[in-house]
Amino acid sequence: SEVCARHKTGENCDECEEGWAGADCMECADNYYPAQKCKVKCTPKETRYTCKADGKKKCRYNWRGTHCNKCSKGYFGKHCQTPCFPTENYYCSETGKKVCIDKRTKAENNCVKGPLVSVTALFIGSIIIASIPMLIALIELIIGIRFKL
Repeated sequence: SEVCARHKTGENCDECEEGWAGADCMECADNYYPAQKCKVKCTPKETRYTCKADGKKKCRYNWRGTHCNKCSKGYFGKHCQTPCFPTENYYCSETGKKVCIDKRTKAENNCVKGPLVSVTALFIGSIIIASIPMLIALIELIIGIRFKL
């Protein structure tokens, strides 16, 4: 068996060792780092990370961790794109949904107790108040007495 030159391999010494490229196998192959060592493989993933000069991953968007495979704090879901930041009123599920601590409240209201008077009651109340002058006029017409207000 023939002894191959540095970073060359194969039966006829015509192939580069893993991580090496070029006619003389003296440069790093694509996605191998750092320069002149070519031992760390890092293939960038557009939506998750890029590769630094030393071959370590640099997380992007809402990813974190050595391998950029965990969501950053406050982000959830398959692609870490669902934001949820817990408050004293709710915590976040594994999927990023708000879970109210007080079960009588609703997540769409940020788990905050709403006013005691409903919107419907306010609407009906405003109709009644707006109708008072008409009611007075009707009563005056029926009984024939004029009210001084």
